[in-house]
Parts: sequence; structure tokens; C-alpha cells
Amino acid sequence: MARIAIALEADASWRSPILTYRIVRTKGRFMKTGIIEFSGRAIACLIRNQSETGAGLEVVSPVGIPAQFTLLIAADRIRCTVIWRTEKLIGVKFQEYLEESQKRFGRHQ
Repeated sequence: MARIAIALEADASWRSPILTYRIVRTKGRFMKTGIIEFSGRAIACLIRNQSETGAGLEVVSPVGIPAQFTLLIAADRIRCTVIWRTEKLIGVKFQEYLEESQKRFGRHQ
């Protein structure tokens, strides 16, 4: 498996992180980076695949990641429910785009 680099920068504040995302190239494919947020924690992930209803996320370890969390992909904040897990992958179903994302991108539930 090719090495994967994730670009993530955050300020020192837990309440208002400033995050920088970039698309990562590995094995000739492009993947987006994202952030899994829950209980005041933030974990970097790679979005391996994505559809309108869900996504496959690659993480260092899924241990400790709850069944429901918020996923940040660029400017989108999406509530997710975990459908399946493996050693380094999590499959999620999108539950709802949070209000900010809906207004900005005109999405409706």
C-alpha cells in the first residue's frame, strides 16, 4: 500500500479550529482529506470513496470513534452514522448536512 500524506493545520483553540485541507494523490487516484469530530476531539481521515448517501473513510485506527459523529469535508459538515468498520476503514451513511452547509450549497434534506 502506498504511503498517504494528510495536510492538516489547526490553531491552538479547540473551539474554533482553522483547518487546511488538500487533495492527496496515492496510487494514481485522488482522495480528499476530512476530519471526524466528536466529543471535542478531531481525527484526520481520508475519504476513499463518496456518494450522495455515504462514504468510505480511512483512519489510522477506528478504535474510540463512536457510532455517530460529524464529518468535515472542505466546507461541508455532515452528521454520519457508522455502518461498518474494518482495521483501518469505516463505512458511513450521511444522516444530514448541518445548517451552514445547507445554506452555503443549497442542499435540502
